[in-house]
Amino acid sequence: KVLDGHERGCNWVCFHPSQNLIASCSDDRKIKLWKYTNEVAWEHSTIPGHKNNVSCVVFDEKSNTLISNSQDKTMKIWNYETKVAQQTEKRETDRYWILRATKNGNLLAGGHDNGFEIW
Repeated sequence: KVLDGHERGCNWVCFHPSQNLIASCSDDRKIKLWKYTNEVAWEHSTIPGHKNNVSCVVFDEKSNTLISNSQDKTMKIWNYETKVAQQTEKRETDRYWILRATKNGNLLAGGHDNGFEIW
């Protein structure tokens, strides 16, 4: 299945761990949520809010949030149902590139131009 919807290149895709939901992020500065079944997939909603390319996105199942990072030097924690950013972390000089959470969701690592941080 090809899922068209982003206006520019797609940088990252992840599956929700327990729901039929996919998140994708792109150089169009948007996060898109997609619903799917075994037969079909469709665009569900769009989350705007970053001011530059969105590099990575991951679900946090425990808190019903979606975490994204961007070349705008921010990491945002979203309520993916309301599409509202609950928290924003900003670096002064480094762009964020990648996110990874531990299996139990207790720690999150975010890679940026000069290394990475753990929350």
